[in-house]
Amino acid sequence: MTAEMIIAAISLATKLVEMFKGRAKFADGTVLTQEHVDAAWRHADAPFERIADRARAELDKLNNPGGTP
Repeated sequence: MTAEMIIAAISLATKLVEMFKGRAKFADGTVLTQEHVDAAWRHADAPFERIADRARAELDKLNNPGGTP
C-alpha cells in the first residue's frame, strides 16, 4: 500500500464518520457521537505515540550518554 492510498483511505474514513455521526447506531441503540470518534482516533494513534516516545528516549540516550542533563 502506498502512502497516497493510506492518506486517501483516512480521508474517506473521516468523511464517512462526519456523514454518519449522530445517525449511525450501535447494536445497543446508542448513536455515534464525537466522543466515540475521538476515542477511536486516540486508540488508533496509541501505537504510533509509543513508537515516537521510544525513539525520543533512544535519541536522548545517544545525545546524552552520561545520563546527566
